[in-house]
Amino acid sequence: MAAFTPAQMQWLTPAQLSVLNPQALAQFTPVQLSALTPAQVASFSPAQVNLLTPLQMGALAPIQLQALQPAQIVALQSLQLNALTPVQIQSLTPLQLQLLTPTQVLALNPTQLRALSPAQWNALRADNMAVLNTAQLQALSPALVAAFNPTQITALQPEQISVLLPTQLAAWGTAQIWSLSNAQLQALTPAQIGAIRSVDLGTLLPLLRAEQIQGLSKVQLASIQPRQLSQLSNAQVQAVLAVR
Repeated sequence: MAAFTPAQMQWLTPAQLSVLNPQALAQFTPVQLSALTPAQVASFSPAQVNLLTPLQMGALAPIQLQALQPAQIVALQSLQLNALTPVQIQSLTPLQLQLLTPTQVLALNPTQLRALSPAQWNALRADNMAVLNTAQLQALSPALVAAFNPTQITALQPEQISVLLPTQLAAWGTAQIWSLSNAQLQALTPAQIGAIRSVDLGTLLPLLRAEQIQGLSKVQLASIQPRQLSQLSNAQVQAVLAVR
């Protein structure tokens, strides 16, 4: 197999490729693998895809990766996924990303996650959101965080919410802010509270702890309506006065 030229590789039929044993697959060089057509790549069994080395995975062109079928995507190992370049990650379709398991998503490094488009990010399942670690979350651009849908936000643990950067939280709109549960809201730091848009803040005030209120900016304080102040507890009012 190692002697095959790229042109010869393309003459291999799907039936021939689908029965190659691990030893034969291991002989394929990155150059040979990159010569395969999308249809040939799609003909590999999930077990065969699972055996590709990280070096071999890194040789696959975007069009080849897009040809991977659902069962092949699920069969990918963590090391294989981690070997993909940002350009390769960007080539994955939203449907392919939706198929990833929590273990696979956790294997993606911050650089790979940052390379995703908003449409790709929006395709991640709720159970995948729940496993993201601090490094992965904080690596995301505000544009990606703005792509979080309410279902994804609800899936985040309070501990995950608390590590989002203020600049990331500032990218959320009203629907996203209001998708936060009480437990998630209580996990916000004063700095994060200070990043919430004034238009979204007023109705949240009664739910905030006094310590959180201390993170409000003067612009946010100026947006508070008298009727909203009347809903605050004595401790919350004292916190507001302390900020002023």
